[in-house]
Amino acid sequence: MTVTFNGQMHKYPAAADFACLHKTLLQKSLPQQFSILLQFAPQTAHSLLDTKRLKRAKKTTELFGFDEPAVKFKGICEQLTLFFEEEKGAPTKKIASALAVKRLSSQLLAPIVTSYLVEGVAPTIHDLSFRISDEPPFVEVDLSNAQESPVVTHLQTTAFSSPSQHLQLTVTIESIVELLYTHLGKRRTAPAVFYSNIAIAILNPLFFLRSQGIDPQLVAGLMERLLKVFSKEIKKGIVWHERNLGHLEKAPIRKACCLKYTLPSKPHLCTTCSRRDDVPFFEPVDPTKVHQ
Repeated sequence: MTVTFNGQMHKYPAAADFACLHKTLLQKSLPQQFSILLQFAPQTAHSLLDTKRLKRAKKTTELFGFDEPAVKFKGICEQLTLFFEEEKGAPTKKIASALAVKRLSSQLLAPIVTSYLVEGVAPTIHDLSFRISDEPPFVEVDLSNAQESPVVTHLQTTAFSSPSQHLQLTVTIESIVELLYTHLGKRRTAPAVFYSNIAIAILNPLFFLRSQGIDPQLVAGLMERLLKVFSKEIKKGIVWHERNLGHLEKAPIRKACCLKYTLPSKPHLCTTCSRRDDVPFFEPVDPTKVHQ
């Protein structure tokens, strides 16, 4: 069917077709599922998504591989923690560390997951290069030896079917998570806060899909499948809020608050916060209001 927002037509599956679509999705790989749902998003979603995935690294002396990040990451984490204390007004070092985890996990993990969902191939840890940046969070991640993919205009869903790529994704992601835990987790950030930030970062491209007006329950199904093969600590970073409207619906919320609301400039709760009384994930989204 088509629906109209602000005079513009958008195509969506009819309510009667959701059960059939859900059954179809279960038979596909995660990248195929992502591609199918992306077809129901506004056309602008494709170009926005292209900005969120990994790019080929530019030649620069600041690049370093995963074999040598320990010392550099220690300095980066200290610099970012200090930034949240001195520039953003974090009231304690623990809160500053929690916000550093949130910022770094989003910066480093979300592009890797987005690339996997868009291209069907998960990079190994040695396919990645890290680049020092002058702006917070002071590091970026790029592809090192892989060819940069073209702009996403159409996804060849039949090409994506290997479960091994999903497993490779977890290996790559959890290698970076281990590094983040070494410098920002141990005795610095509460485990529930740390892993909630990690889980939300991993789900970032699926929250993007939801922001484009895709049915929340179809997106929630992809989220559960994406997290399924990750460690129990990461999976427990998300709590599933349920409601029954004649049928069971689920929405992801953080197990623990990220504490961002404590900053003077951000006196509000995130949309996935466990402290909220409402659950915005359930609410309708106007697909003409693109979220970046």
